[in-house]
Parts: sequence; C-alpha cells; structure tokens
Amino acid sequence: MNTKNGLLIHYGLRRTGYRLLESKPRRVAMAQRGAILPLVAVGIGALLAVAGLALDMGHGYLNKTRLQSALDASALSGAKTLDETTNTALATTAAQTAFTLNAGASGNTELQSIGIGNVIVEFSESLNPFVPGGANPRFVRVGVSAADFSSPSWLLQTVGVANVSVGARAVAGPSPELICPEILPVAPCGTGGPANNYGYTVGQEVVLKTGSNNNNWEVGPGNYQNIQLNCGPGGSCLRDNMAGAYQGCASPGDTVPTQPGNSVGPNAQGLNSRFGCPPPGCGGVDTSTYKPDVVTDAGGSGYPDTYSQYMTDRATPNWDIQPPTAQYEPPRRVVTVPVIDCSTAVNGSGDVNVLGLACLFLTRPANHNGDQEIYGEFLGTSCIGQGSVPSANPIIGLGPHTIILYKDFGAADS
Repeated sequence: MNTKNGLLIHYGLRRTGYRLLESKPRRVAMAQRGAILPLVAVGIGALLAVAGLALDMGHGYLNKTRLQSALDASALSGAKTLDETTNTALATTAAQTAFTLNAGASGNTELQSIGIGNVIVEFSESLNPFVPGGANPRFVRVGVSAADFSSPSWLLQTVGVANVSVGARAVAGPSPELICPEILPVAPCGTGGPANNYGYTVGQEVVLKTGSNNNNWEVGPGNYQNIQLNCGPGGSCLRDNMAGAYQGCASPGDTVPTQPGNSVGPNAQGLNSRFGCPPPGCGGVDTSTYKPDVVTDAGGSGYPDTYSQYMTDRATPNWDIQPPTAQYEPPRRVVTVPVIDCSTAVNGSGDVNVLGLACLFLTRPANHNGDQEIYGEFLGTSCIGQGSVPSANPIIGLGPHTIILYKDFGAADS
C-alpha cells in the first residue's frame, strides 16, 4: 500500500472521526433547544394566569366593594321608609331608587348593568334568623346575586375564565331605643307623658322657643324656652348645641336648668346650620361637621314647610343641596327635644322637670330679631335620631331610634 496514500487515509480517518465526535454535542443542543420551547410556552401561560388572578380578582374585589356600598345605602333607605310608613311597597321602591342613584354615581358604571329587577328587597320581623315575610316587618335585606352581576375578565381569559362574578347583601333596620339621642337645648311645656303625646297632636306646629313677647312659656320671667345642656350658659355653647353638638342624655324624671335671656344670635346661628345658613349666616358654627339638610326650601317660599311635603321632596328627590355638602341621613330637620313640666314657676335660672322626649320637624329657619320664635311640627315620641347599638336580636322600643346597618347573619362573608 502506498505509504503516502496510507498516511493520507489514516489522517483522513482521524479527521473524520474527530468531526464525528465533535458533532454529537451539537445534535444534543439542537434537541434540547426544541424541548425548551414548550416549557417557555407553559411558563408564559402560568405567568399570565398568575397576573390575571391578581388583576382580575382585584377588579372583582373592587366591584364587590362598590356593590356592597350601593346595597348598604339601599338597605338604609328602604328601612327608613319602612320605619316611617310601615309600607313594604314604598320601602321596596325607596331601596331600589337608592340603588339606582348610587349605581349612577361616578366610578360605579359597571353597577349600571344590574337590572332593577335583580335588586332583591326582602322584609322580616326578626333579624336572626331573617325570615322573609311577616305581618309587621322591621328589617330590610337588599341583595344582588353573583349570577346577576359579572364583568368580563382580562388576563384570566387565557386560562378559560371569561367573567368574574360577585354578589352581596345588606341588612338594615331600627336600632334599639336610644337612651341618649341628639337633643336640642329648647323645651316645650307638656302635660302627662309619652302615652298621651304630652298633650300635643301629631302634625301640630309647636313653639319650641318663644320671642321677646314671652307669651308662650309658662316657666317664668326672663326665660324663652332655652335650657342649658352640659356646657353652661355661654352663647357659643348654646349655638353649638342648637347645631347638634350635645351628646348627653335627658330622661323622664331628670331635671334640666333653664337658660335665661333671649339669645337670638346663638339660637339662629346653630339652628340655621340645618337650613344651609341663610343670611346673615351661622357665625362660628363648623358647617363641615354640622351640615345642612338636603331639603331646606331655599329662599323661604316653602315656609312654613310640612313634614309630609318634606318627605315628598326627599323621596322625589327634590333636593336644595346635594350630598356630600348636605346630609341626607339622619335628616337634619328632624330633631329631638325634651318636654318639660312647666307647672312650677322659675324666676331666672332654675331647674325644671323632664317629662320625656319628643320628635319634631323644623318647619322653618329662625330669624335674627328679638321676636324670634322657633317652630317644629310634632311627630310623636318616636323619631330618627343618632347612635346605634347593634346586636343579633335588638329589642326595638317606641322611643327615639335611628336606622342602622346590621350583620347579615345568613351570609358567610358578612
């Protein structure tokens, strides 16, 4: 064999073998590169699913919060109407109207997809258990099921979840009888007790504070129906208490001191904060805390107003001032006052006996003249005041109370 050729052949075989050995890692790398592509695809899908879970579930939670807020307002409105009228049809309308108004608020666009027929309003005589129906229901439950409210998902569509559905419920009703509702520092005279409405008739306009003629109060000279509530005889104390600052108590059998003097300015400034502070204004009253009612009959053309017309304006709604500048609930023109026994005369400052509490509707703002009189329409011994004492089965009395939200004992996440 030719040595040269043999060398060439040997050299060629060595080179060929070398190349064969070198090509094996390259083929393995190519095979591995093909296997990585499916893994990358699976990983991207998992990332999208996790991102979608965070994004779409966050969106769903936000919608549930918005829905819950709208249902809370709806339940409160329905329970308030039921408390005032005992009419479940009117209460249903009030609840659904409140839901519609809240759904139309800024940021609640998605709630508008819920048909009013899917806002379910139920009534019960008891809170726990909540049993729909009954002859004398006191509690209202308003709900929207998850089947009736959903929004398209975003990233979760990549894993086959097309929609995120949420539902919620809210329960409202009267609080237990309030021992210490908000009390105004004025006191009409009365006879008897709560059983006979202190001698008044429901719908009667009552003078809560008399003017310089002092013809309407039997207590004695120098008194104009103002009383001292906790902070002494100062004008700023009287003004703030007329606006709603007093948080103390007044019960049958208590005594309260009279506050001599006409105190025209403090009376008008405090009381008129409930009417939007007509000229000359409310002085030093903090109007961010003591807001006006939504219905003030601005301009005075509606004075003296009646409670019936006022409630119609609230329900329409025919509001003079919109929330949050004004306060819708509890109504600022529905107030609590102590009724006193005026049979014992007081010369100047002295103590008078409390017969009980009454609820009145403020029919007009107070003027700033010496003949200033403050008027209220007598509503009875039960009114919507302030405060709440929630419990599983509250004892509802006939005295002053408020409408509050309760735990929905039938819902796992309430």
